[in-house]
Amino acid sequence: MKKIIFITAFILFGCVSVSAATSDDILEKYSIKPKTVDVEALKEKLSQSYKDYGELSDKYYKITYLNNAEELTNVKREREAGKIDTEKCMLELKRLSDCLDAMVNVDATLEELEDVEDQYREKVKELNELMTLKEMLNSKVPHFSENTGNVSYDEVDGALKETERLKAEIGNAVIKEDIGELNGLKSPTQGLFNITSKFGNRTDPITGSGIERHSGLDLAAPKDTPVLALFKGTVIAADYNSSLGNYVIIAHSSEFQTLYAHMNSLNVKKNDTVNQYDTIGFVGTTGSSTGYHLHLGVYINGVKSDPEVLFK
Repeated sequence: MKKIIFITAFILFGCVSVSAATSDDILEKYSIKPKTVDVEALKEKLSQSYKDYGELSDKYYKITYLNNAEELTNVKREREAGKIDTEKCMLELKRLSDCLDAMVNVDATLEELEDVEDQYREKVKELNELMTLKEMLNSKVPHFSENTGNVSYDEVDGALKETERLKAEIGNAVIKEDIGELNGLKSPTQGLFNITSKFGNRTDPITGSGIERHSGLDLAAPKDTPVLALFKGTVIAADYNSSLGNYVIIAHSSEFQTLYAHMNSLNVKKNDTVNQYDTIGFVGTTGSSTGYHLHLGVYINGVKSDPEVLFK
C-alpha cells in the first residue's frame, strides 16, 4: 500500500514537467496580452525608408549644388554686365553727331561728311551690341529647382528620422530570453512560504490602526534565511532606505521587475546578473518592519502587482 502511495505521489509531484518561461508568460499570468511585433514587416519598411531617404537626400544636395553654381554664374554675369560702359559709347555718339552738325555749318567736303557718318554708324552698331549683351547678362539663369521641383531640408531630415525610428523599433523587438521556470515556482525564502500579509488593503502593522495599501507579499522566515531571486535578471538597485531597509530590485525584462525588501544583508550589487534561485541576500527586519520577514514586490509595466499570482 505504501509503495502505491509513493508511486502515485511521484507521478503527481515528481514528474511535473518544467518549461522555461519568458517575460511574456509572466504578463499572461497577469492577464496582460504581450505586445507582438512583425519584425519582417518592419524590416521591409526600413528598407523602403532607406530608399526614400537616399532619393530625397540625393535630389536635395543635387539641387542645392546646382542652385549655388547657378547663383554664382548669375553673380559673375552681373559683374560682367557692370563692366559694359554703354554711357561712354553714347557720349561718343553725341560727339560724332555734334561734329556732323558743325561740319555742315562750315561747308565741309562730302568726303569728310561721309567719313564722320561712317564713324557714327559704327558707333551706333557698337552701342546696340553692348545694350543687347548687357540685357542678356542681366537676365538671371532660372534655378534648377524651378524646372525639377524643390526638396526641403525638413523633408530630408524627416526621412532620416523615420529610418532611425524604424531601426530602434526593430532593435527593441528582440526575441525574449528565458528567465526561468514558472510552473512549480519556488519560494524566494528557500522552501518556506509562510504568508503573514497579502497584497492589498490591511491594518497598518506599525501603528496597529488605520488602513494602508500593502503593495507586496510578506513571507515570514528566520533571520538570515537565504533570499532567492525568483527569475533570471539584472540587479537595477541594491541599497537601503528607511522604509524598505536593505532591498534589491531585479529587472527580468523591461515589463517585469521584482523587489525584495527588509533583508538583513545583501549578497549582490547593482548591475549584477543573477540566475533563477541565486541567493541575493538574507532575511532580516531592517527598515519599517515588525519582525523577520521578506517583503516581495512585483512590478508589471511599472505597476505594483500581486506577487501571489506567480505562484498560482
